[in-house]
Amino acid sequence: MVEGSPKCVPLPSCLNFQCGAGTQCKMVNGWPKCVPLPSCKDIQCGAGTQCKMVDGSPKCVPLPSCLNFHCGEGTQCKMVNGWPKCVPVPSCQNTHCGAGTQCKMVNGWPKCVPLPSCKDIRCGAATQCKMVDGSPKCVPLPSCLNFHCKTGTQCKMVNGWPKCLPVPSCQNTHCGAGTQCKMVDGSPKCVPLPSCLNFHCEEGTQCKMVNGWPKCVPLPSCKDIQCGAGTQCKMVDGSPKCVPLPSCNNFHCEEGTQCKMVNGWPKCVPLPSCKDIRCGAGTRCKMVDGSPKCVPLPSCLNFHCEEGTECKMVNGWPKNPVQDDGWVAQVCPQALVSELPMQGKDPLPHGGRETQVSPHPFVSPLPL
Repeated sequence: MVEGSPKCVPLPSCLNFQCGAGTQCKMVNGWPKCVPLPSCKDIQCGAGTQCKMVDGSPKCVPLPSCLNFHCGEGTQCKMVNGWPKCVPVPSCQNTHCGAGTQCKMVNGWPKCVPLPSCKDIRCGAATQCKMVDGSPKCVPLPSCLNFHCKTGTQCKMVNGWPKCLPVPSCQNTHCGAGTQCKMVDGSPKCVPLPSCLNFHCEEGTQCKMVNGWPKCVPLPSCKDIQCGAGTQCKMVDGSPKCVPLPSCNNFHCEEGTQCKMVNGWPKCVPLPSCKDIRCGAGTRCKMVDGSPKCVPLPSCLNFHCEEGTECKMVNGWPKNPVQDDGWVAQVCPQALVSELPMQGKDPLPHGGRETQVSPHPFVSPLPL
């Protein structure tokens, strides 16, 4: 009835009924009503359960776990994001480890751990660390102490292990040129033959092979050697020998040269001459005793003539010409005889003779 009259009106419903946030429409006594949304907010569940919204309503349900969760072979149940899940069983099969490490199962999980080694293992005397079945272990050192070998062989350490080898000897050892086999510390060894090559001797001595061995002996010398007349001691090819004294006796020189002793040895030197001799003013070169010598030029300076005569230079010589073609007798005390022709003899070219002083007046015949 609407305003006293019957009228058809829609039935009340939640279809077009709007509610605020956190509420929802519910029909209460035939009428839509906004009531709080159901939730687990104020729901308390017992142990092993938790509140879950089931068909829009909060409900206590068992907690998810691996207790009753069955997995296939090679897998196991694991809680993943709060839910049980079958995952592969952990192992070292697919675990890759870095260098120097290896995979080991630790508390059911694969873990990379350092490889076992002898690095930090200290062993006692006569022992050493060895890896045995993958683990470091101190074991006795290999040695020849308790190692027995047959006759003709002996124990030797080869690459760290005892081994029986033939007894070494020089019998089958071949050495190269200049060497020979010697037993050194029980082993055959090619050593250089004894020689003077690298043998050092003191000063005044030299190395000589004596009975096959190098020996320092005094150096040969002329010290105690006595030689005969006309000879002297000389070292020839390392030995003292008496040889003739050097001289000009049998020494031949070319023309224009002569033999002279120079520093004790004969030597061909040019013959002395006035060719390359330069003399000072008032002198000229003359050969004196086979040697060139500068002597005063003849002049009237020291030439004395008798009273009534005078000195004149004629052909380079001091004279007293009386007439054009003749000579006059003159008395010249203390005259240089070498500068005048000797009485009774032909004048030499240029009037030259060895210089000498006459103690008496000399009469020089002059040709008329």
